[in-house]
Amino acid sequence: MDAAGAQFGTKAGGASVSVSVPSGALPSGTVVTIGTVAAPAVVRKRVPSGQVFVTSFSVTWEAPDGSSPPASVPVTITITDPAIRPGDVIYMVTTKGLKAVGTATRRGVAEVSFTTDPAFVVSAVPHIAVVAGKASFAGEKIRVEVRCTTAVPCTGLGAVTTLRGAKLAGGHFAVRAGRTTWVSFKETSAGARIARAGHRQRALVKLLPKGGKPARAKVWLGRPV
Repeated sequence: MDAAGAQFGTKAGGASVSVSVPSGALPSGTVVTIGTVAAPAVVRKRVPSGQVFVTSFSVTWEAPDGSSPPASVPVTITITDPAIRPGDVIYMVTTKGLKAVGTATRRGVAEVSFTTDPAFVVSAVPHIAVVAGKASFAGEKIRVEVRCTTAVPCTGLGAVTTLRGAKLAGGHFAVRAGRTTWVSFKETSAGARIARAGHRQRALVKLLPKGGKPARAKVWLGRPV
């Protein structure tokens, strides 16, 4: 490539990647190579629990003197893959593992800028949300309707509390990807007292999906109508 700058790309599987090198970012005559990540099986195992590997690419360069100098201006890599969803995490592969360096903001596209020649991994992240703002008592449990909105299953811990933080119920949840369903959490003694009283009141649902971001929502809690 030329120090005047360049843009080029490649494809692998269902994904494509383009790299944009600004003018003067690298010495004139530098050779830039886009490839797949070395030891992909090892990289897949480094993806955080609860997340799912989507794709990966590496970018390397070599100056005429044989060195790999840092770019003086950030280089940008754009990965296009229909499996990428907003919120998916972009990781840089380092000697100590994966380091989060960005987040996808558009469907099908992940983009990040950098100054050293790294390898990148895109990982799908679970997203879960409370549906309809309602929760209900059922036996010795509290039921909450939730939606897992990605291609990744949503598993983790959940709790229902008062708005002041007193725990009413809690436990594990597991929702298949793309599904809307009811999950149940076991009542605490405080939750049982409110259930016996039969009063409808405001409560807070907290969901912590493994590998994803916590979700919180206020709901009306009471007996099913």
